[in-house]
Amino acid sequence: MAAKRREELLNLIPAYAIDALDENERAEFEAWLQHDPEAQAILADYRMVANHLVALAPLRPAPKHLQADLRQRLAAGSSGNGAVKSVAPKPEPIQKPSRRRSVWFLAAAALITMVLLAVVLLQLGPTDDSVQIASAKELYYELKRQSGSSQYTLIPSEMNEAVYGNMVVSLDGEYAVLCIWDLPPTAPDQIYQMWLIDDSGTRASGGLFQPDPSQKAVYLRVPFDQPAAAYRSVGVSIEPAGGSPLVDRPTGPRVLSVPLS
Repeated sequence: MAAKRREELLNLIPAYAIDALDENERAEFEAWLQHDPEAQAILADYRMVANHLVALAPLRPAPKHLQADLRQRLAAGSSGNGAVKSVAPKPEPIQKPSRRRSVWFLAAAALITMVLLAVVLLQLGPTDDSVQIASAKELYYELKRQSGSSQYTLIPSEMNEAVYGNMVVSLDGEYAVLCIWDLPPTAPDQIYQMWLIDDSGTRASGGLFQPDPSQKAVYLRVPFDQPAAAYRSVGVSIEPAGGSPLVDRPTGPRVLSVPLS
């Protein structure tokens, strides 16, 4: 196959991935695709992004009127004796080359948007502790830039007066990052533990962490399981290396707190 024609077929991959080719283009594309491993790999990447987005998208119930609308359309397409009317298919309009190029361009733009959206969702989605802490700094400054986000001042304990910082919370209260400056290192057999205190006074662990001695500030995503408005405060204590032996409260000294109300 000529290099020019192969390049044209490669440009069709985004359109093929979102089913934007006509029958003739699809037939030629699929026949060529069977013998081009590089094109198969590129197509697989596009489909992986699309499939991941589908998995991340929250399920929503269908509109209540959908079933009634469907029945109404079926009834409108039926004859008086209940037989469904047959409708002759309209001939496909011949697309001009400029039209196909527009479709390819829109398809490529759609795939780029999908990739960017996937990146955002993955950054905000659940992660393990190491990835969570590594990405918390970027999220902190992103939330600070957002209109409507809230900031709460950190209050150190009397024994840790050099510690300072704040917590920034998104407008919807779902995302929050705690920024702590000058947090001293713990003893080898100790660790810091975050606590979330809700409006009823119930405490829940927000995770264990150790500050990086080479960094002046530590950034921690706060794992709210309900909007921030449902919480009274966030705190940090020093606990044994494995964390507090009590699941519902700290056993070590309080280092700081962040009142939310």
